[in-house]
Amino acid sequence: MPRNPSTGIPPKTTSLSRDKGHRFEREIVNVFKNLGYSKACTTRFSSKQLDNASVDIDNIPYYVQCKSGYKRGLNYSAILAKMKTQIKEIKDKIEYPLIILHKKTHKDFLAVVEYDFFIKLLKTYDELQRQSKNVPE
Repeated sequence: MPRNPSTGIPPKTTSLSRDKGHRFEREIVNVFKNLGYSKACTTRFSSKQLDNASVDIDNIPYYVQCKSGYKRGLNYSAILAKMKTQIKEIKDKIEYPLIILHKKTHKDFLAVVEYDFFIKLLKTYDELQRQSKNVPE
């Protein structure tokens, strides 16, 4: 079977992998729609600029990159850095938290965020816990 000269991967494998990634993006769009973000959509549909900046979901207050499948040597730090650099090149874009959602298998699912955003999430969670339990600070 002929292989893609740049990746060394057979074309059918590349196509199946891309389709799996597109399905995962649509799955995540539906997650955001169920959370109340009714205008959520894939950037393939809405924004070539964001799509080129490695952002997969649009019309939500986050920059989300979706990864599907097991990938050897996946470097989350490099992905986040690339996203940040490419987003800065797009004029009129608001700074939103960067998130990588990686569905390795149907049971193994990761969300990767930058440290500052992680701390904000923890503080918000702790505050909600205190409010719901009426626990003093």
